[in-house]
Amino acid sequence: MGTIRAAYRHVLHRIIQHPDTDITHEAQCLSCAWEASPSTDAAAVDVECMSHTGRSNHRSFRRVCTSFTFVVRDEPRETPGMPRDGEEHSRPREGSATTA
Repeated sequence: MGTIRAAYRHVLHRIIQHPDTDITHEAQCLSCAWEASPSTDAAAVDVECMSHTGRSNHRSFRRVCTSFTFVVRDEPRETPGMPRDGEEHSRPREGSATTA
């Protein structure tokens, strides 16, 4: 009756960009089938869109930025009484004898 069946703990996470990749920028005209060449240079895609507008007078585009990320554990915060990853709680378990 007094046993714990599951223990929950909250672990902070954050998202980081994959170190071996860049953000890829793309654009598509919303008036026709034209698409800009995908590029890691956002300004180059913008110039392509403006050139298309100059030739066609199409002014609406869908832009997509693609990146690859990882979800990683955030560095442990120094909170008194909270164990770090892989450490056990320092508090004795229920029913165990302790000596001072």
